[in-house]
Amino acid sequence: MAWIRDRIDSDAPDDTHIVVGIDYSELAEIGERVVSRLLNSSMDGDEGVFYVLPYDLCYEVTRSAGVVTVDLLTPLTTLTAKGTLEAADWERAKAAGLIPQHARQRDAVGAAPNDDALLEWVTVLSATIPFPKDAALPGPPLVVIDHEGVVGLDELLAAIPESGIQIVGPKPDA
Repeated sequence: MAWIRDRIDSDAPDDTHIVVGIDYSELAEIGERVVSRLLNSSMDGDEGVFYVLPYDLCYEVTRSAGVVTVDLLTPLTTLTAKGTLEAADWERAKAAGLIPQHARQRDAVGAAPNDDALLEWVTVLSATIPFPKDAALPGPPLVVIDHEGVVGLDELLAAIPESGIQIVGPKPDA
């Protein structure tokens, strides 16, 4: 689930952000489970704020006729690294088409690619948000809140003091 909302950052209450809620429970859709696992690689920032490296998880935003689509992406090399997904999630991700059938888990050598590598990006989760055609899109970053179960925006925002927020940046070279 995703929303466009202000008053997320108490230091800049007028700033507007795209907010994505991710359910990490066993019953969640596989895309949410994958995103939740990728959030585990985030780095501590200010209290309650965690930053995700763009080669672990990033986003792209597209706009079309009153709708904004947010795609959360990761390189295939990150997704297939051993330890990224548990066995059950690996099989679910393959069945859902997130991981190509020919792909195999590989030893993690580092997620960031070298300069010569052609990077294959995988969209692990997409969300659409109604948004007026003439309104300015919120700029980076994307705010992700990891929680258990399906909740509405108010419950999600109320959970921030306990769960914190994950800051996800735009796709490199996007």
